Amino acid sequence: MTQNEGASNLIPVVYLDSLVVSAKVFEDAKGKSFIFDYFFGDSTVSLNGWITQKTKSDSIYYSPNPDVKLQPKGKTNVSIGANTYVGNQLLSKEAVKKIVAKIKSDSLKRQANLLFIPNRDHATNRIQYKVFIQFINKNESDLDTNLYSDSEFSTNPSPPHGYN
Repeated sequence: MTQNEGASNLIPVVYLDSLVVSAKVFEDAKGKSFIFDYFFGDSTVSLNGWITQKTKSDSIYYSPNPDVKLQPKGKTNVSIGANTYVGNQLLSKEAVKKIVAKIKSDSLKRQANLLFIPNRDHATNRIQYKVFIQFINKNESDLDTNLYSDSEFSTNPSPPHGYN
């Protein structure tokens, strides 16, 4: 390969999945931030998440194993490959609090899943995830087909700055 050829033809293109997880882990986190790291499996790319925890000296601590693993729901048309930043994803404590408040305000007191749908910002070549709430009706196999979201329900692609 010469300097002029580039490496883009050597880097594979991988299509990202929409991901789903029970909202319970976010409710139990009591308004803490989550950092997600990409996990490249055999046939899918998912996110594993860690709850941010502060030590007595105010440094950030993460457990060695993820606190949550998002499960693939289906392929999207969003891909990663050449000319793409692939870094951690932050879901801020403010977003977690708003998501949990929306779930708790449900008049039917239903449980919920969170659906993470990838999106590429073509200006920055970064991937972020829009987060949607999907309520589970009383018959647990019956998912509400309406998805709720807010413009603030999205991850912040790494490098995140100024979070606590």
